[in-house]
Amino acid sequence: MKERWMAQYALKAPCAQLPDPFIRPDGTRLNRPEEWPAQRAYWKKMLQDMLYGTIPPPPGNTKGEVVEMQATFGGAALRQTVRITCGPQGEVALQAKILRPNRPGRFPAIIRTAFDRQTPFPDEEKAVARGYVLAEYSCFDLAPDSGMENRAITKEAFAACPLAKAYPGYTWKAIAMWAWGQSRVADYLCTTDYVDAQKLVTTGCSRAGKVALCAAANDERFAICAISASGCGGGGCFRFMGGRMGEGTGLYESLGDMIRPSKFWFWFLEELGAAYGDQQGTRGLGREDYLPFDLHIARALVAPRPTITTEALDDIYANPYGTYVTWRAAEEVYRFLGAGGKNAIHYREGGHGFTAQDAGVMLDFFDNTFFDKGINAAYKTVAPGEDPLSPALHYTWRAPQL
Repeated sequence: MKERWMAQYALKAPCAQLPDPFIRPDGTRLNRPEEWPAQRAYWKKMLQDMLYGTIPPPPGNTKGEVVEMQATFGGAALRQTVRITCGPQGEVALQAKILRPNRPGRFPAIIRTAFDRQTPFPDEEKAVARGYVLAEYSCFDLAPDSGMENRAITKEAFAACPLAKAYPGYTWKAIAMWAWGQSRVADYLCTTDYVDAQKLVTTGCSRAGKVALCAAANDERFAICAISASGCGGGGCFRFMGGRMGEGTGLYESLGDMIRPSKFWFWFLEELGAAYGDQQGTRGLGREDYLPFDLHIARALVAPRPTITTEALDDIYANPYGTYVTWRAAEEVYRFLGAGGKNAIHYREGGHGFTAQDAGVMLDFFDNTFFDKGINAAYKTVAPGEDPLSPALHYTWRAPQL
């Protein structure tokens, strides 16, 4: 497989800047927004071939059964446990935890994959009071994870996981599997009488942020992508890394550091790390400048749907500087599609994690997007007329002039 996609996509010379998302496979450049869907399909296929692995289509047989329900927050909300089944012969099963307003109406739904030791969505009661449904399922329902202790996952264990067994003809790895699981939770929620199917949000922090970006890139039903501290393989950047002002070389998670046998080889395609990442077991850069894509492409796949990223300035491991680079580069695609202002970012002081401040900023973004509330929020977008380029952004291309 490695030889096939390297021959198909590999750059013949290093590209120190971010690859231009508007260049077609034949070397010509897009001229009109109507040409973007074909270009988007090209990039989507490349990311499946090189990063996520190939992903099966929606199974078309997702079903859910409420197995437990109780009132909470003085009766203002309901907690439900739902058993969801899908896939070949309905053999894939996951258990969703759903917290929803206990009043009539259809509400936006925020969906995430839960990981070992992760806390619930901050200020759940406030989120439900603002009119949001919160839904999550455990990553272990579909594919193994090494957890916060970075326990080793063997190839035998991964091959025996529910989704690998149910869909043996696909090359997908765990990030794509968990993202597919979020889509199945969305399948179920869209059948209920309390969710607005036009207002689905995918979200997550850290590795779950990588999952949310993958989910939004591959499932256009997600109206908003909201990711936090997602770093390498998420909202960050493969080529450029660092902290507040670009400092911190060697302190961040790089491609080679992430995709290696003793760490997270099962998150993304191993061939990517072997071909482009540093192979010395360090957090240094390898051959990332030969990559035919970078993470601004994954973010661009979400456009013109709104996206927001929250980051912490002291979270050097998650590459807050590279996330800024990715955000500004993706803005060119948003502008090209007439969606300027729908691409947002927020920074706070502090370290890794998803805090009440992060959640509050996201909820403000959701309110402004879904309900046009005009909240004077803390997040930043590129204002109309503002030049999104700067010498520090590491790209010289611009959106085609219409």
